[in-house]
Amino acid sequence: MRTLDRIVGWVFLGCNGLLFLLLHRFYAADAQVLVLCTVLCGLLLAGMNLMRAERPHDRTLAKVCVAGNAFFAILLGELSRAVESFPLPLTMAALCIALLLLSMRTRRRSRPM
Repeated sequence: MRTLDRIVGWVFLGCNGLLFLLLHRFYAADAQVLVLCTVLCGLLLAGMNLMRAERPHDRTLAKVCVAGNAFFAILLGELSRAVESFPLPLTMAALCIALLLLSMRTRRRSRPM
């Protein structure tokens, strides 16, 4: 399961780069700050999920990842409604839900520190 966790985390990280290119072209000068904040939030969340995959007994990190993945999946769902012609935000939302489930598994299996 740790291998799957790492693979999904790295794919999520790569999709964040693609999302930056997509949003940068779609919202050229209108919402630069929004685009940058969304992508930086995704990169931070991807890094936290990769760290959680390496630290399977850290319950606090798992709880933060559960909350972050839930909120970012909601954000990506709304973003996919705004950018209807591109399937990437919806794909990233599915990856985020997979990371959410893996984070919940880690949270359940870890021992309190």
